[in-house]
Order: sequence, then structure tokens, then C-alpha cells
Amino acid sequence: MTTQRVKPKVAETAKSSAEVEEPKQSNVVKAEDSQVKVVVAATEAVNVDVHEIRKAETVQTLIYVGPSLPGNTLPQYSTFTDGFPIQVKAEMEKCPFIQELIVPVSNLSQVNANLGIKGTKDQVMYEKTLDFYKEASK
Repeated sequence: MTTQRVKPKVAETAKSSAEVEEPKQSNVVKAEDSQVKVVVAATEAVNVDVHEIRKAETVQTLIYVGPSLPGNTLPQYSTFTDGFPIQVKAEMEKCPFIQELIVPVSNLSQVNANLGIKGTKDQVMYEKTLDFYKEASK
């Protein structure tokens, strides 16, 4: 489904003391000054695919902040945007702590800070993941 959005063009004036009136129901932008009066009524049609916009709004990039797993099945700082690969899902089933260490990229700096503070949830999950794989390798 494609819709059109109309973007009004804004007039520029040479004086900084110009007043801009917002259009009420039209696409007309007025800029007035004691010496300059400009009225622009031109519009520009832009085609937008609504499905692409919705997909872009809902896609969230996640990042794994835990330790790199044996066999390179899940390296530290791996990113995911469209679900998880089969081998990562298998590791998450074996070790439930991994799921707690997959966070939105927007939280990366806070989680990294928490990893350095003993007793935080992120630090405890990191240690439990390490312990789980140490025990599994014995």
C-alpha cells in the first residue's frame, strides 16, 4: 500500500526578525517583515511505502553482552535484528542465563557499566554463564 505525503516548502527571508505564520488548513507558509513579504504555496508529493515504515519501526537490534561461548557458537557482542539462528536458540535452551544477556543496543553502555559492578543482575548473569560452561566442559 503506497500513500502520498505532502511536504510544504518553507520560504527563507534575509532578515532574522521575520515572523512565520503556521498554515491553518492549507499548505501555505508566510514569512513577513516590514520590507519583505513572501508566500509559498508549492508542495512536493513523496511516495511512502507504509509497510516499510512499520517494519522499520518494529525492528529492534539486540546484542549479546555475555562471554563468548565455546566453539564460537555465540561470540560476545553478536547482534541480532531478525530473530536468532538455530545454534543460538539451542544454546539459550541449554543455558537460560544467555537470554538475560541479550539486550537492546540502546542499553549497551548501561549494561557494560553494570558488568563491571559486582552484584548487579547483568554481572551475576555473566558469571553464571561462565560457570555453566566451565562445568559443562568438565
